[in-house]
Formats: sequence, C-alpha cells, structure tokens
Amino acid sequence: MTVTSLTLFTSARSAASIRAIVNVNAIIETIQPRPKLRIVDVGASPQEAIDEKVFVTPTLKTSGARVLTIVGTLDDRSFVRSVLEGQ
Repeated sequence: MTVTSLTLFTSARSAASIRAIVNVNAIIETIQPRPKLRIVDVGASPQEAIDEKVFVTPTLKTSGARVLTIVGTLDDRSFVRSVLEGQ
C-alpha cells in the first residue's frame, strides 16, 4: 500500500535538509498516486517537531495506517521509494 501523506522535517537551509527536499520531490514524482508533501522547518515550528518526536533533521514521516520514519538525506531514492510503496 502506497502512502498518501508525507511530512519532511527540515532545519532551515542546512545542506542535508536541502538534499532531502530535492530527493523527496524526485521520489514522489515517480509514485502514483502522488503523495501529498508537507515541509516543516523545525526552527519555525519547534512545537510540531516535539509533538511528532522529531529530534534529528532531516526526518521524513508518513501518516495514516502505516506510520514510517526515515532519517537522513534520502539519497538512496530507490530504497526510499520501495519503503513508501510498501515493498
């Protein structure tokens, strides 16, 4: 089952966060139906990061019946895609 909603927690303009943003956008372009993506800057929304138990950035979280957390720059796009597609 493919996820339908993603939240990427980032740290402003850090190099790792920028790489994760580029990678997640490339990944979701290849998934049908395309998941909704929300990007949260933990500097601007620290309480949301605390509420979601995000202590490291970048962190990608799914929502729904199957909650997943992936930490890092998401450079291994094929692996991240397979995880998001439930394979």
